Amino acid sequence: MEYQVLITDDRYSVPTLRLVQAADVEGVRELAERMLADSVHHLRVEVFDEGLCILAIGEGGPAT
Repeated sequence: MEYQVLITDDRYSVPTLRLVQAADVEGVRELAERMLADSVHHLRVEVFDEGLCILAIGEGGPAT
């Protein structure tokens, strides 16, 4: 399945959008956790499936 991922990074004013492939929600959770750990600048990772937020990890509230 394809998921949309927003990465909030303290160096940028808008989140970065990435499209990722994963077999299931558990697989995309592992990817999101890796993305959050990839940089100390990554504050939050949110995963969307067909426009609905299915996972949010890190600091802060949901993206608007």
